[in-house]
Amino acid sequence: MPRKSKSENIKLVRFFLYFFLIGALCITYFTSKNIIKPIYGYINATNWVKVDAKLLSASIKKDISHGSISGGGSSTHVYYTPKISYEYTIYGQACRGSRVNWNDVGDDGVLKELAYLYKSYYKSGKSIVVFANPDKKCESIADKSIHWSKLINAFLVLLLSLGIASGIFYTLRKIPKN
Repeated sequence: MPRKSKSENIKLVRFFLYFFLIGALCITYFTSKNIIKPIYGYINATNWVKVDAKLLSASIKKDISHGSISGGGSSTHVYYTPKISYEYTIYGQACRGSRVNWNDVGDDGVLKELAYLYKSYYKSGKSIVVFANPDKKCESIADKSIHWSKLINAFLVLLLSLGIASGIFYTLRKIPKN
């Protein structure tokens, strides 16, 4: 079997580095969206009006994640996402909404508690408080707060992916092109 030349090996290494660089940049992009979206939403919604809303439905979406851990074992993790629909009236206009938070992804902490709270409110017939945009009356959200634990995790992933992308970019600059 003939050996590959040094230039062929360098081309192969550069190809894989570009492949991983693109992956790291994609992770960086999507993670930064998950950080910017709740912060921008929270700032944008500072003047939104609190209104009482009637829950029309409330359920909990459960996403199960299976993974492996070192030592050959496996782990299962459940993420809970509240799914609700509600109606409210603002300045004489009747509206319906279903948005719970800025990022429609679940977790096993705050959103799990919120999901069960909404479900209990729905069963007992209690109303909830939502925040409605006074300029676009039918734009609303039930939980406009920022969940810092999720934001910190996303920020750590962002830093890691930026670090990996920077390292790959630095390595590509140091490898000769031929």
